[in-house]
Amino acid sequence: MEARCHVIISGNLRGSFLRSSIRSQAVMRRVAGWAKHTPEGGIEALFEGEKDEIEAILDYCRDSPNGAAVSDIMVEWEEGSPSLEGFEIR
Repeated sequence: MEARCHVIISGNLRGSFLRSSIRSQAVMRRVAGWAKHTPEGGIEALFEGEKDEIEAILDYCRDSPNGAAVSDIMVEWEEGSPSLEGFEIR
């Protein structure tokens, strides 16, 4: 089932290349969207694609990959049909 998910990831994430690894996961799983740093030092992301593939990316983030110290992930599933193509780092 196609889904859209807006995410805020909090924690000590600077220097962990988490945005790049999220992009790699998204490309591998054919999930579109974007990821960017927030002014508070977290990461904001938008994912569009199969819900189970998005959930797999969220699980990946919860495991604090690449030395990231993820403390919280705020997830908001959104209405609307997916419209993005590719995945970019902003």
